[in-house]
Amino acid sequence: MTRAAIQLTDEERTAAMAILASLPNDPDVALDTVLATINASRARQREALAARLLGVSVEEYRVRREIALAGVR
Repeated sequence: MTRAAIQLTDEERTAAMAILASLPNDPDVALDTVLATINASRARQREALAARLLGVSVEEYRVRREIALAGVR
């Protein structure tokens, strides 16, 4: 089995270490929690980047995205 390397930002690394230190010794729970934290961090980064590219606030971007998604449904 090969190991996948994940590049972490300093913020993600700090959060991951704090989570690992605070959880019980269940590797599955720890890994799931760390991955969820990384995914949430990257989602915020994507939203911030998209908002900057559009020249709007993150909140405005979220509203626009919801409107666009509602039109697709």
